[in-house]
Amino acid sequence: PPRVAPPPEEAKKQVEASVEARRLAEVSTEDARRKAAAELEEASHKQAEAQAELARHAAIEEVKRQAATQVQEALQKQAESEAELAKQAEAAAEEARKQVQASVEAKREAQAATEEAKREAALKAAEHLEETVKRQAEAVAEAQRLAEAEKDALAKAEAAAKEAKQQAERNAEARKRAEKLAEDERARAQSEAEITRQAKVAAEEARKQAEANAEARRAAEEARKQAEAAAAAEAVATEARLAAEDAKRQAQAAAIAKEAAAADTKQAEAAATAAAVDGGSQSSLRANLQIETQDMAGDPSLVPSPPVSPSSEVIRPGYAWTLHKAAVREAMQTDSEQVGIVGQGERVLVIEVKRGRVHISEPLEGWVSFKSAQGVQIITGHPPGGGSPV
Repeated sequence: PPRVAPPPEEAKKQVEASVEARRLAEVSTEDARRKAAAELEEASHKQAEAQAELARHAAIEEVKRQAATQVQEALQKQAESEAELAKQAEAAAEEARKQVQASVEAKREAQAATEEAKREAALKAAEHLEETVKRQAEAVAEAQRLAEAEKDALAKAEAAAKEAKQQAERNAEARKRAEKLAEDERARAQSEAEITRQAKVAAEEARKQAEANAEARRAAEEARKQAEAAAAAEAVATEARLAAEDAKRQAQAAAIAKEAAAADTKQAEAAATAAAVDGGSQSSLRANLQIETQDMAGDPSLVPSPPVSPSSEVIRPGYAWTLHKAAVREAMQTDSEQVGIVGQGERVLVIEVKRGRVHISEPLEGWVSFKSAQGVQIITGHPPGGGSPV
């Protein structure tokens, strides 16, 4: 039997149900889109917080773990959102299919009721249902587009997380380099401080050494002056001794002259006596007196020697010459071991004069006396023949 078409009120109710289903599908799609956008914004916010946390802290592994956890949660939520959207899209498609089937059934039933009414109602319902199906298809396409956008956003979030991870690694590397540079700078500063301290110590040592050298020079100059004073005093003493010897010789010469005068007086008296005796006796007496005078004159101790002026020469470091043979000894002491003898007239190189002793380095190394024990000068600063000293 033919099916009975539903009354127009039932068809209207079905159309309203289809419209309500479309509205619910739109609302569901909009809620899903808003939920996905909210979750994406939340994921972006969490990603920004993760990046800020990575920039603020040096705990790279903890930040990596947190970022990975957040990305995993975002991925899980995104997958859940996509599954929910897929379910909602499938439900909407199923509802649309059912509505289409219902619409076709209603159209078929409307056509069976009255030709004109069924035609108008069916046409209107078909147009409405087609519009509804079209809108539902557009909603499904929009949901798919949103899902693609969410996938793109998720991919961007993963890329941002990867970039944040790489930035954190670069920040950690830069921090290590900065710490190493700071350590090198501290070591360089400590080295410079140590060098400065050593330079100050060296300068202080140099100043002390300079003061010691100056003191040594002053002491050497004082010793040289004392040595010159001692040499001058020794020269004065030698001059006094030589003057005393000269005075003694002059006294001896005066005594000899007095004796000679007495001899002359005796000779005159003998000559007067000779006038009274014969010629032979007179000649014999004169000969005896002459022999006595010659004996007195031949005695060197009784003949006055010409005065000798004492020498006041001061020997200084440099070349000098020997006036007599000189014994060269190892040390300044006169009882030290003898190392050799320098002949008369040889040139010697004086390097030090101390308490009447002369330290030479050529032709032998050792010490010689400036004068002998009898006061005879052995070393002179004047070359033989009156030449100029070198």
